[in-house]
Amino acid sequence: MEFGVHLPLLAFRGQAFSLSRLVDYAEAAQQLGFTTLCANDHLTFSRPWLDSLTALASLLTKTPHMTLMTTVALPVVRGPVPLAKSLAALDVLSVGHLIAGVGPGSSPQDYALAGIVFEERWKRFDESIQLLRSLLQREVSPFRGQFYAGETTRLEPFPVQESGVPIWIGSWGSEAGLRRVASLGDATRSNCCASVCLLGRLPSAPKNWPGSRRQGSKRFSCGRSRTRHVSWRGSTSKSFLSSHSRVSGAGSG
Repeated sequence: MEFGVHLPLLAFRGQAFSLSRLVDYAEAAQQLGFTTLCANDHLTFSRPWLDSLTALASLLTKTPHMTLMTTVALPVVRGPVPLAKSLAALDVLSVGHLIAGVGPGSSPQDYALAGIVFEERWKRFDESIQLLRSLLQREVSPFRGQFYAGETTRLEPFPVQESGVPIWIGSWGSEAGLRRVASLGDATRSNCCASVCLLGRLPSAPKNWPGSRRQGSKRFSCGRSRTRHVSWRGSTSKSFLSSHSRVSGAGSG
């Protein structure tokens, strides 16, 4: 079992954003034995929200052995092609330590800012996953759908991971969501009421579902943190993470 932690990207009580705060948080997580740095995604929110991809990139040289993960990025809102370009760059610069968690998002405000009809999010999301895969993997044919059409020109540089950046799909565990994971994703990222992200090898969908891409897959669970205690070694690091736990668990979608 591996554990990940959300970066504090949401401002509470007038807190100022700073690179040093992110670095201190990530280094404390690494000292405690967490393996993954996770970042949620919104364009706008009820409080200021630091950009997730920029935050992950800022920590590349500080925690080079930790996995980076978007939990979740919004390919429909950001645009699947620009998102694929950014994800490929993160994979190259992290030397293959990237997992792309994606979801449709649940905020009409994000969609309004992007000029996209909110009610189209699920159809667009299904297509955006397929386009992302065609751009992030070397041996996948260009995708063409109702909303998106991939060109024959490939985005370069390619990700370092030979099989492409793993795509984990956000789901609350509904049958429709798990079918989407089975047919389009490499694993699922689900929410629960926990203070940390849990990386485990749990089956996410029945093996015999039609269109399933995997014989079972990992389940990734990230919490909307309400606890203020992390029971790992190191009193200084534990105190630091506890003081930030309220901002590390806010989710999208």
